[in-house]
Amino acid sequence: MAAREFTHDYYAVLQVSEDADENTIKSSYKRIALRNHPDRNQVPNATAEFQKLQEAYEVLRDPHQRHRFNAQLSRIRRDAAVRISSASNRESYFNCNGQSTQLYEQSIYELERKLCDLRNESAKLHQDCDAKLQKLQKHKAAIQRLLTQDYEAAKEDDKRNTWMSFLTMNGYTRPEQAQRKRAATLRTCNRRDHEDIVRDLEAERDRISVKMVSLHVEISQIGVQK
Repeated sequence: MAAREFTHDYYAVLQVSEDADENTIKSSYKRIALRNHPDRNQVPNATAEFQKLQEAYEVLRDPHQRHRFNAQLSRIRRDAAVRISSASNRESYFNCNGQSTQLYEQSIYELERKLCDLRNESAKLHQDCDAKLQKLQKHKAAIQRLLTQDYEAAKEDDKRNTWMSFLTMNGYTRPEQAQRKRAATLRTCNRRDHEDIVRDLEAERDRISVKMVSLHVEISQIGVQK
């Protein structure tokens, strides 16, 4: 059986870098699929583009298919550049600005290269954002655990500090009181450390989100120029 021949740059379709891991590929696929699903985007070729997205995901998530795809990647990108060049030649010997075909092709090449750089940068930002979100979840979970421990400790204190506990000698001894106080202080310090980290991570996440929006605008503008 002949090897399957790929025609699209699936890394560009999924907006990930060539070294993206499975989790990054899956995260990017879900994000783009949610945004570009044909039911939500009544635009020409929406279904075809969504099918291309699904195909890209199926290929890149499978190690064997991805290996075969990577072996063809240089040819895929070379063919894409040739198609762009051929289309411009068929359109006219001179473009609308009066540039020669050679200069026009050079401008197209520069736009393609810039677009590729922007997509790679966007993919890197998506990876960074995903990493920040994972860290945020980790530290928020730690904060919740500490709050739960504070709540359980407070319930135990209420139970031990009743009049009946005093009569039955079931209260805390002084060493126990000192130990519980140290534990409460340590939990408070740890919680504040986690809260500081959460604030920093949220600020970094917001900064990355702003940069991603800016990149998407720039990518769209290049698409219009092409």
